[in-house]
Amino acid sequence: MGLSFGSKTPESIYINNKEVEQIAINNDVVWVKQQQIPDYLYIENISNESGNFNFGSYVNSSSITEYSTDGVNWTSYNFNVRPYISVSPNQKLYLRGTNWVNDGGATNGGTRIHFDKNYNVGGNIMSLVNYNTMNDVTITPADNNGFGSLFYGETNLISAANINFGNVSSIGKSTFYNCFRGCSNLISLPDFSVISTIGQSSFEQCFLNCVSLQTPPDFSNVTSIGTSGLSTCFKNCTSMTQCVNLNKITTIAGDALRNCYEGCTSITTGLDLSKVTKVSLYGCASLYKGCTSLTSVTAPNISTWYQNGMSSWLSGVSASGTVYAPTGVTIPTSASGIPSGWTRQDY
Repeated sequence: MGLSFGSKTPESIYINNKEVEQIAINNDVVWVKQQQIPDYLYIENISNESGNFNFGSYVNSSSITEYSTDGVNWTSYNFNVRPYISVSPNQKLYLRGTNWVNDGGATNGGTRIHFDKNYNVGGNIMSLVNYNTMNDVTITPADNNGFGSLFYGETNLISAANINFGNVSSIGKSTFYNCFRGCSNLISLPDFSVISTIGQSSFEQCFLNCVSLQTPPDFSNVTSIGTSGLSTCFKNCTSMTQCVNLNKITTIAGDALRNCYEGCTSITTGLDLSKVTKVSLYGCASLYKGCTSLTSVTAPNISTWYQNGMSSWLSGVSASGTVYAPTGVTIPTSASGIPSGWTRQDY
């Protein structure tokens, strides 16, 4: 029996943040099919002028990467020449690869991708590594095969909201180190709610100096953060008004949140750390340093206050505020405990 749309027409809709296609309606029953995960990353020119794209010098010349202006016909990018590719207004440039090599991994500064007009980025970021096997990958590549500094200093990048990670649920070592650092006009981030594990230095300095970013990424399903995993992640994000949701975290590894929100002058309420029962060396050191609007924080639920783990966590905050702390735990009056002028309320 055939399906009839009646008076209604197909349209694109989203279910659980995944795009699906409405293909038929019969007696008010909606039939949908999930769209195939794209096998490319794209750069979308949102300006009214043509722009130029190229790969920076930190992408190794042994990388095998292709580009396309229509998503059908592909051309190998010549890393020995690193040509500029012109992209017309409101058009997309598609990218994919099979042997992504990021020279120096996360440690070297300098962008890997560059576009000289305002743009958005979207599609499957894993397709840069290997678009043939991306659907089989559950953990991002680490270090030299990751995306460290991929958009470092890209002040023309406006939105990364349409980036997806395919079937990835774990972020490998240093994968996004410095990735969006200095993207001063970036306002929208990818959906990170699929991520459950953040590895060592995975997001270290990732959003450093993203001064236009107001809403933090969705880390609500993260259950584990490795050493330096979010260290300096949101430093100087002066427009950000709230912290990420880390309510499933019970252990904070060494340096994991060190300087994470330093200089975030618009945040008023800190992380809810009430489920955290262990803080390692410098795990929360200088966590809220210089957060001059901060007036409310929840301390970790540790049986003995560990000053080396919480060193200067409330340095340079507002003159008064409230620390919600576990009952019966002695906490010193200092920036490494409860600042002078602040009050304590037990939970």
